[in-house]
Amino acid sequence: MTFVPDKENGADEVPYLDDARSSEGWQGHTTKESFAKLKAQICSEIALLGGIVTRFIKGTYQINSKNRPGIQLIYEVTRSDGFIFNGKIDIAGLPWRAPYGGKKYHGGYAKVEESKRDLSLRMALYNVREALRAMRILQVLSPSYSPLIPWMLVNGDKTISETWLLSDIKRLPEPDISEGNFHVVNEGEK
Repeated sequence: MTFVPDKENGADEVPYLDDARSSEGWQGHTTKESFAKLKAQICSEIALLGGIVTRFIKGTYQINSKNRPGIQLIYEVTRSDGFIFNGKIDIAGLPWRAPYGGKKYHGGYAKVEESKRDLSLRMALYNVREALRAMRILQVLSPSYSPLIPWMLVNGDKTISETWLLSDIKRLPEPDISEGNFHVVNEGEK
């Protein structure tokens, strides 16, 4: 039997900033938290996950011909034997429609454009902070979970996730759970 996914099941569409809805999982639309506060909170969450942020670089990502404000967060994790792993998390804010129909000569254009850029970046940081908090909770609930692993760098500047996505490997091998070292404990058992 073969399963063929529908074309609409492709990659998630990236909404414009003004179209992002809470009902679709987006948060931070109305955050009043400053860039500096969100940055500090993200650094704290990375530390609680066992890493240390070494750089927080502001910039612009160009993705599918859209400019999106973003951050490249560089961190390191030191293993118990002293070996240091480096990692990188790319954070791209949502794109937005040009204000005033794209008429840059409009008197308020620059101010509205900068306001949208700021909100897009703060909203992205807000969502990343929340995701890192959720990862910390998952790490407690699933002791073998290592949340910072996907962004660790291998082969220079590529993360483990990027390397996986760019590889020819299409599928992981089927797990053999019969070899696991766990067992089900009934409520009455201790």
